[in-house]
Amino acid sequence: MEATFDFASALPLDTFGFNRLCVYRGTPLWQEYVKRGLVNETTDWYKYFKCSEIDPTCLSGETINRVRQAGIKKLFLYKLIHYPRQTFQLLSRFFRYMPFRDVIYLLLKPFMGQKKGATKAEVVSRLVEHADMKDAAAQLTQVADEMLHNVFEASRLERQRIQQAAEGSRELPMVVQPR
Repeated sequence: MEATFDFASALPLDTFGFNRLCVYRGTPLWQEYVKRGLVNETTDWYKYFKCSEIDPTCLSGETINRVRQAGIKKLFLYKLIHYPRQTFQLLSRFFRYMPFRDVIYLLLKPFMGQKKGATKAEVVSRLVEHADMKDAAAQLTQVADEMLHNVFEASRLERQRIQQAAEGSRELPMVVQPR
């Protein structure tokens, strides 16, 4: 984790985000966890898990959050010292689109020390996000494999079309969405 923060600080990134690894149904990691008995294909099919919550070989969530907070603090300070112009340009964009108090909170949060739990806004945001993802995941389990393949292929073609457009290509294939 620390090497990742060190690497990220050396890159001229505008923004960055670091999240814990999650186990999603259908991924190789899910299959590994089924074999290890950490998840049950029959009863857990609609769930996803943060690895640190179910895998005894992973760091605890508290340790991950502590290291992540220290890494973000170090990364922010590094960016401020080594890339001040880029940092201030990014902050000016934040101030343009976010309330002043939210930007200040975002900047000060890594330096505020340990606190227990998330803010009310973070809790509400996560509840909405997780509910939407769980609903979407549950709906995907009701879709035929052929339909999923068609959706993934359409998504791949659309990404390809967007990439070509970004590269300035004149010939853009039209994507027909399956029904």
